[in-house]
Amino acid sequence: MKRNYRFDNIKLILILFVIVAHFFELFKGEERAYLTIYTFHMPLFIFLTGIFAKFDKRRLITYIFTYVVFQILYKIFDFYVLGNGKQLSITFMTPYWLLWYMLVIIFYTFLIPLIDTKNNIIKLVIITISIALSLITPYFKDIGYSLSLARFFTFMPYFVCGFYFKDYIEKVEAKLKNKKLYIPLLCGFITLAIGVCIYMFKDTTITQNMLYGSYSYATAKYNIGYKALFMLFAIIFIGVFYLLIPNIKIPFVSIIGANTMTIFLFHGFIVRYLKFIKFFKYDLTENILISIALALLISVILGNKYISKALNFVFTGKFIFLIIDKIKEKKKVS
Repeated sequence: MKRNYRFDNIKLILILFVIVAHFFELFKGEERAYLTIYTFHMPLFIFLTGIFAKFDKRRLITYIFTYVVFQILYKIFDFYVLGNGKQLSITFMTPYWLLWYMLVIIFYTFLIPLIDTKNNIIKLVIITISIALSLITPYFKDIGYSLSLARFFTFMPYFVCGFYFKDYIEKVEAKLKNKKLYIPLLCGFITLAIGVCIYMFKDTTITQNMLYGSYSYATAKYNIGYKALFMLFAIIFIGVFYLLIPNIKIPFVSIIGANTMTIFLFHGFIVRYLKFIKFFKYDLTENILISIALALLISVILGNKYISKALNFVFTGKFIFLIIDKIKEKKKVS
């Protein structure tokens, strides 16, 4: 199938939102913008993850290797550089900060054989079950940070929908070429997205804990109605991004967008260090501009295809497969 550059372009914009949101955590004044970003950036990332997901042993090993390596690296960094904790303690049951995403991807990969079907009725049943689990599990306080189970269930509907959506991408792309359908659809979703933004800025009762996906209803002090509303918001933004971002190869943008995993994994060290040195001590406007500039700079450097390829080769364990393949080739020759 021909490469769909729409997804690469979307991923670049999303990773910029991820980095900027993490920077916004380091200073006061942009809480509402920060919370608005949280309504869509990870649901959309998980949706895209579902589109490209497949049950492949090598890919699964790469995910596990990456999680283990970065869990160790972040723990070492946290202890020796940031000076947190009285002694170095490395555990794999509770992921370090942003590494919950890696652990959740591992679990979703194991889930694929159970949800992989071409039957549309079964697909609808599985989607319904995933939505129900996402809405019901916050009633249980014991489902939380451990093994990222809370987020596993919270974001499951987006992964499942993305996994099934890939079967219809070509049909959707063909229909979007019809301007009589595309333009009203785009305008409708943009209008809804603007409405979501206005709502998020006006409803000051919405807190970070409600959107993290890690807390129970009782702990975060919200309810199933809010959870369903956030799900609706995420769906609206998924539609906006898909319709608004073009399916064309854009210089720099598409290349960097294809390498967002490297950016995601490494930018956390920068964010944590800037928090440690209390870097954002300027006025609000300057802090915002610096956040955007740094996000762009980090993405350009880490998303460079050469740097990204080198870092991926070492830190995601791809060199292991190269060694294994070389050994196999030698055995065949001998």
